[in-house]
Amino acid sequence: MKVTALLLCALGLTCANPVDPKLGEKQQNLLQLFVNAPQPNYNQQQQQLGNSFDLYNVNNFNNDYAVKQFQYAYKQGLLPRGQVFNYNNPNHLQQAIQLFDVFYFAKDYDTFYQVACWARDRVNEGQFVYALSVAIVKRHDTQAIALPPQSEVYPQLYINSRAIQQAQYYKQQGKKSAIVISNTTGFYYGNPGSGQSVDSHNGPHQFDSRISYFSEDKNLNQLFAFQQINYPNWFNELKYGYKWQKRNGERFYYYLQQLLARYNLERHANGLTPAKPFQFNENIQPGYNPQLSYYNGQAVPARPGNVDINNANFLFFQQLQTLDRRIADAIDSRQVKNVNGT
Repeated sequence: MKVTALLLCALGLTCANPVDPKLGEKQQNLLQLFVNAPQPNYNQQQQQLGNSFDLYNVNNFNNDYAVKQFQYAYKQGLLPRGQVFNYNNPNHLQQAIQLFDVFYFAKDYDTFYQVACWARDRVNEGQFVYALSVAIVKRHDTQAIALPPQSEVYPQLYINSRAIQQAQYYKQQGKKSAIVISNTTGFYYGNPGSGQSVDSHNGPHQFDSRISYFSEDKNLNQLFAFQQINYPNWFNELKYGYKWQKRNGERFYYYLQQLLARYNLERHANGLTPAKPFQFNENIQPGYNPQLSYYNGQAVPARPGNVDINNANFLFFQQLQTLDRRIADAIDSRQVKNVNGT
């Protein structure tokens, strides 16, 4: 009887959560869209689907207004392909959100896949990868799809430029296999005899590079990228009717707390003091040269030492200071007022 009951329970669970019979096909098709994103899509089937898609047929979407917003932006001109997509640039991010809206509000999976094929070669590759990744995570008919590792989509952002150059060199030589060494920026401080120059951007604060093995860990940085995809700070639950994942901001903040705690443990293990709390009126002392490159070949900018961050965007930091003060006032007064005064 017990065996029969267990079998019936297992059967009930299976029936309650049926497996999508087309899941494997969806996984393969969507992964293909990420392959060599900076290059044109050479998959003929996806090219045909994209060419035959009518972006201006609003019947393909569940939100006419959002789609028309993207249509207008597309006519005006989006970030060109080959340019670097900067998540922290408000204009770049707004365009990526508008592209996400087109993906998210597609009426069904087939329409979503077809509009993704359309966008593959028509929008900036960085915006495409970001918007498509968030859409796959947030759409109910694609949540079972596994995203590709970011280090395979954009290896230049996770692997040292020297290692990338070495791999390309061996590939050009026709070698089918080779050993390529990829070191963190702190490696050269401990090995001055290696013939590599010391990173001049760190100056007297080069001791922070002792933990570059942690801060530049490929998998750790991929996890951080996925957290930003899973919990985008611009995602509005009311706009998107998304009620299945509450307290996104709190979850992301908790993740950052855990990451900072582990970071301070690594600093302590290497004889360093804990990270100092951020202060608006203090310069950032340690410089940093990531020794990475973007997908278009441009080097990722280095940060010199003793940077005055207020010179970057004065109005933005004023807004941050105002928010910081209001949060502190709310904590001290033990009350929070809503926009309607309640």
